[in-house]
Amino acid sequence: MNKNEIVDKIKQYLADNYNCDATDLDKKGLNIIKNTGKNKLKMLLFYDLVLVSSSEDLYNLVKDRLSNKNVYEIFEFPLVYGQSIYYIPDLKRISKQDELPDFKFKLFDGNAYEIGIKEGFENAITFNEDGRCISNIAYVAYSNNKIVGIAGADKINEDIWEIGIEVLPEYRKGGLATILSQNLTIKILEKGIVPIWCASSTNIGSQAVASRSNYIPLWIESFGDIYDKNYVYKELLKEIE
Repeated sequence: MNKNEIVDKIKQYLADNYNCDATDLDKKGLNIIKNTGKNKLKMLLFYDLVLVSSSEDLYNLVKDRLSNKNVYEIFEFPLVYGQSIYYIPDLKRISKQDELPDFKFKLFDGNAYEIGIKEGFENAITFNEDGRCISNIAYVAYSNNKIVGIAGADKINEDIWEIGIEVLPEYRKGGLATILSQNLTIKILEKGIVPIWCASSTNIGSQAVASRSNYIPLWIESFGDIYDKNYVYKELLKEIE
């Protein structure tokens, strides 16, 4: 797999999410499109394109306010909040890392439920309501039979898995996270699947590990909109209406 193949798969994934054609992502400048939701708004920065997806009821307002704005002003639009940075592996730099001798490592490929924990390391792996790990793959580091770090990945679609990494605080700064994430990345790439890394624009730690693990940023999306159920300032909106 080369970078062009990775980018093509990402473009198709984004096109599906934004209900547009993959070729639309080759455009430059601002493109405002409609979605079928109600009170829904999301934004994407991909190379030279700023793609804004707006519901019908917000479309005229969005088009009026965002036309002729630059990318910084667009992403400061008060109806959206937060930004997520998405990374892909740099195929020219990423490489298999030697495992540290003071740790034991184990790969769980398709059998992450056998890791043996029902909670913890939620930044790396996913559990269902019964406490069963449902991640597609996990690379685990042990110290004295204790789990101290995990890199895991969950399926986004048939072509893309999202990586997560978590190392216990007392075992950080020794390169363990980089070893786990790079070696897991290579395992995923060998399957013909694209691993991606997502970090909030405010999560400097995750961005730093992504960089050390030889991931490079490819696109940015708004985290949500103020109509989202997870928006924490809904009460404030009521106060200022």
